[in-house]
Amino acid sequence: MKGLRGGRGEGSGKRGTAWVIASFAACPCHLPVTLAALAVVLGGTAGGALLRDHIVLAGVVVTAVWAVGTARGLWLLRQPAACPLPSAGAVSGGSRSPGPSELPMRVTPPSAAPTGEPSPRVAALEDTPRS
Repeated sequence: MKGLRGGRGEGSGKRGTAWVIASFAACPCHLPVTLAALAVVLGGTAGGALLRDHIVLAGVVVTAVWAVGTARGLWLLRQPAACPLPSAGAVSGGSRSPGPSELPMRVTPPSAAPTGEPSPRVAALEDTPRS
């Protein structure tokens, strides 16, 4: 996942949908319901008193949250894929990177111990006492 910034990854469409759905709750057409819910949640606190005294400012803030959330969600939904699929010409021929079976293979023989002597690892295992 590339985080909140960056190109569109696998989860960018899902994040965009989540932003649009979440900002739907702050939609200005739901403003009376949103402000009433905020008043219930913040009732008896300093935040509730602030909301009561500055109801127009609260409406402007909720509307701005809706606008920014919707814009962010739509922006994420419209981003192109981070890694587009290759075109048909690139797959059938032309310049493409070799697959694993086409890469040159280098085989390095293991270092063999002289005949009759065990490898140092086996000798170390034979010297350890068993319990």
